[in-house]
Amino acid sequence: MDMYYESKTAVLNHISSLEYAKSTVDIYNRCLDAFGLYLNENNIAYSSETASAWVEKQKEKIGASSWCLYRAAIFKLDQYYNTGLIQGYCSDPRNTMWGHLSSDYQKTIDGLIRGLNRSAATKSNIRYGCVKVLLQIQNTSGHMQAEAITYDDLFALLESFSRETVNIMHFLRACMKTLLDYLYSMGKVPYGFTLFPRLTIGKNCLNQITIDTETSEGILNAKSKDCPRISLGTFLSIQSLLVLEYKKECYSKCSRCKVKRITDMIYCFMESNGLNSYSPEVGRIWLHYNETAVSRQEHRERRRLVSVLNQHIDGTFVSFKHVYRYKPDAFARSPEWCKPAVAEFLHLKESLGMKSSTIAMFSCSLYRFCSYMDSIGLQDFKEITIPMIKDFNASDIHKTLEGKNAYNSRIRKFLEYLGEQGLLQSPFLFLALPCTFARREHVVETLTADEQERLQRLLDEQGGGTLSLRRKAMIQLGYRMGLRSIDIVKLTIDDIDWNGPVLSFRQEKTGKQLILPMPAPVANAISKYILEERPATHCRQLFIRSKAPYCGLARSACIQALEKALADRNVKGSGFHVTRKTFATNMLRNGAYIQEVSDALGHGDLTNVHKYLVFDEDRMARCALKLSERSLTMEGGFPNE
Repeated sequence: MDMYYESKTAVLNHISSLEYAKSTVDIYNRCLDAFGLYLNENNIAYSSETASAWVEKQKEKIGASSWCLYRAAIFKLDQYYNTGLIQGYCSDPRNTMWGHLSSDYQKTIDGLIRGLNRSAATKSNIRYGCVKVLLQIQNTSGHMQAEAITYDDLFALLESFSRETVNIMHFLRACMKTLLDYLYSMGKVPYGFTLFPRLTIGKNCLNQITIDTETSEGILNAKSKDCPRISLGTFLSIQSLLVLEYKKECYSKCSRCKVKRITDMIYCFMESNGLNSYSPEVGRIWLHYNETAVSRQEHRERRRLVSVLNQHIDGTFVSFKHVYRYKPDAFARSPEWCKPAVAEFLHLKESLGMKSSTIAMFSCSLYRFCSYMDSIGLQDFKEITIPMIKDFNASDIHKTLEGKNAYNSRIRKFLEYLGEQGLLQSPFLFLALPCTFARREHVVETLTADEQERLQRLLDEQGGGTLSLRRKAMIQLGYRMGLRSIDIVKLTIDDIDWNGPVLSFRQEKTGKQLILPMPAPVANAISKYILEERPATHCRQLFIRSKAPYCGLARSACIQALEKALADRNVKGSGFHVTRKTFATNMLRNGAYIQEVSDALGHGDLTNVHKYLVFDEDRMARCALKLSERSLTMEGGFPNE
């Protein structure tokens, strides 16, 4: 057994010299002790066959990873027994993975290992992983040089990793990252390769996207005036600015990391498809290809980031409220034969200084009209007749008469323009399309007594109740002061004078400046919201989001607050404006004069207040008219006549 213990000592000294981990050395020692005990108890002399048979039996007794180390220990023991040397598994390099690598890959790995400041055992492991990575690329794609590696090769490599165990897969990923970082430092692969290993881990990871040649050429050949663009280098510099802007808007560290991750994905998308610059069109295409691969929430976050990125490129003011959406406009969907005339008409309206929303309304109206004419076989405006216009008017259905009137009035202006340009049979065809409707009176909807009572209980709740402090303050402004939802969300902290307290603001609808005293419940609700719930931010708007970005709200926040308070209320066409109507009605019922109600609501005249008079039952009863004064008779005549 002296020879056995000598061989055992040699094996342990060998792996210790290579700086194997202590756990590995312990397993080697345990294996060799167990095998030596087996030989001693059975009085068996050492032989290669005995060692091989013994280690195979251990496979059923220990775990797979430990058994691999047992086998390696016995292999080294057998080498020393037979040759007096320990050379590893294969003495012929041509039969190893290393031997099958191209010379360029071998030089790459040698250079990488020389530059590592790691232990000999760690270097050996990294060498093995890098050899396996490059050999897989070489066998799959046939590329023998690092400069020839593509994104497709990397995606194929990841697919091969999926067939490995979890630990091996993570090990190979780490080796791939180390290798790609080294290749980039040597100038052999693009920058995106260094991002690839990190972007392909976890949920919402990098997808393999290949755009068609026509789309790629269209992006590359687009004129910079029509499609502003930036180089890939500038794109990376803007990335760091985006992270700082998100930090300024009080986004969490997790959100800021996501900004970098998403912009890195866009960078790899451009690099893999040969796009040497970024433009808003590139962002739109990337969003389109990834929309179905991620959740709606993730898509919204990506869309917001692309929106902010595009604002940087356009040189416009960066607004985190703006959301990037792509939807073909009405003009783009219009029939080709009518586009020249429509384009000239819209350009004329733009030159008159009309807002983009007005131009969009014109475009949508004309799309309806031109699409109908195209559906009945027209290809020229000169073919339009009066019966055709009347048929269009009958078939063009809208939810409200007001909406139909708005569309028809714009189509009439277009027909009038076509007549002036000599593009119609008659310049008076526009008269065939009506744009007026009978005025309708709507029944005023107000909160019932029961609803007002329940609402008041919710507003008086203390502590964490059904409504947040922000929602309570918004409802109070509508219910006790009659403010419109658009005016509530547009209020700023500077509009409040706490010495009064007085609220001073300009109405969005009428442009009229109002100065209104704040009732104590309203002032208390607002101050409590500011002190206890409103996030600390530089934004001056009174009501802001509870999460980053801390910016103003849309008017829908008001109706959401009321729906939260009165969840079972379902009156069609009655939104947050019902609080304004209830406020006016309550003032009249409490004896206020019409002029006082009009002033509180900010109306320009008294006519709009008259519709609320029907709810003042007491004073309406005093104004009852005699039937005879209204030319009404009762059977049998009137008494005392």
